[in-house]
Amino acid sequence: MTGLPGKHEPLKAELRDGGVYLGDCGESRLCNKLRADGRLGEDGFLDLLEAGYLAFQGLLCVEDKCGWDAFSIVSRLVGDLNLLTVYIDLRRRGKRVIRGPMRDSLLVLGGSRSIEVYVLAEYREVTLSDLIERLRLSVANNRNPVLAIVDRTGIITYYEARPTYPS
Repeated sequence: MTGLPGKHEPLKAELRDGGVYLGDCGESRLCNKLRADGRLGEDGFLDLLEAGYLAFQGLLCVEDKCGWDAFSIVSRLVGDLNLLTVYIDLRRRGKRVIRGPMRDSLLVLGGSRSIEVYVLAEYREVTLSDLIERLRLSVANNRNPVLAIVDRTGIITYYEARPTYPS
């Protein structure tokens, strides 16, 4: 399943300046959608998280490597496999996702309020005060906070976080 109706030939990309460069990828429906969504810049560089998603879906070849090889290349560029895993999961669910304001967060756009997803590794210690501060910041920025906890096998558990106040 590609997330777009119909079949698409994989896009051909190369590595340049630490990014994934598509150049002028033509007028295909996929390229037009990437441009319209702001995922393909005017400079020809593709958003790295989107590049990971496309490689995972078999829609992107990098340096003549396709499939798992292309995904491996892009995931090393992204640097945070947990963040990429959550991004791919949300995109496969049809969500419009962009990078969040913090290095380990994503924003899900749409509806009256965006959702701020904090990506945490199951094995990484996080203090309660850090979680509370993130919750406070999300609510202050009119976003719904969600925690995405990724276990060692890549399974994601989502938790909606809501502030509660004593009555």
